[in-house]
Amino acid sequence: MNEYKLIEKNEDPKLALIEKSGITATFTIAEIEAEQAMLEKYLKEFNGQLTLEEAKMSNIEDNHPFVLEMSEQDCFTVHMYQEAKAMAHVYDQKIPEFEEQLEKSRAEMELVMEKLDLKTAKELVAEAVAKIVDNG
Repeated sequence: MNEYKLIEKNEDPKLALIEKSGITATFTIAEIEAEQAMLEKYLKEFNGQLTLEEAKMSNIEDNHPFVLEMSEQDCFTVHMYQEAKAMAHVYDQKIPEFEEQLEKSRAEMELVMEKLDLKTAKELVAEAVAKIVDNG
C-alpha cells in the first residue's frame, strides 16, 4: 500500500510537495488537478468526436446501405484505396508547383552567377582540365 509524506509545506496547500512511497514520486495537488482537468477536456472532446463519427456512419449507412454488407477487409481495402487516391491527387497537384518553383530558382541562380561572373563547379573543373590538357 502506498504511503504519503509531506516533503515541503506551502502557504497554498495545493502547492505543497508530497512524496508517495511504494513507488517514489513527488507531486503537488495542483499537478493532480491539472492532470484531471486535461483528462476531463480529452474526455469531453472524445465524446463529442464519437457522437460526430457515429452520426457520419449513420448518414452513410442510410444513404449507402451496401456498406452494411461489406466485410471488414473490404471496408479496410476501400479505405486504403481512398487514402491513396486522395494523396495521389495532392502529389499530382504539388509536383508541377515544385517543378515551376525549381525552374524559377535555377533561372535566378543562373542570372545571379552570370551578373556576378561566378562559375559553377562544373565550369571550374572544365577550365582546370582544359589547362592541364593545354599544358600537357
